[in-house]
Amino acid sequence: MWIQNTQTSNRVGFKTFHIKHPLNQYKNSTNLRISFKMARQMECERLHKALYDCHRRVPAGTGRETACRHLNRALAECMVAVVCPDESEAVRSLCSSGGTKLKRSQCQEAQLALSVCLSSHQQE
Repeated sequence: MWIQNTQTSNRVGFKTFHIKHPLNQYKNSTNLRISFKMARQMECERLHKALYDCHRRVPAGTGRETACRHLNRALAECMVAVVCPDESEAVRSLCSSGGTKLKRSQCQEAQLALSVCLSSHQQE
């Protein structure tokens, strides 16, 4: 899979990518993992556009916060999943419900790993 960066950034710092797919893109697991990441990025771009449209449509204030809340949360979760996919999945699976003391401990460890991953991607 080839990725062509055609725009360095937009209003909120996302990069926009155009993707070219070769015919045999799924021959190995690396290409499949890249394809999955590209699908997530495209989903994030779709959510970003929907959130932008929501902000354009609904006047500023509590009404906008309420109307656009689900898109804001979905976009945030999507971006975290793109930046730290393994850690994000671990938190999602280990922290989704209660459980044993061991599972709660694993959940806390996964949350810490996600926090470290996100911190490593922050710019000062």
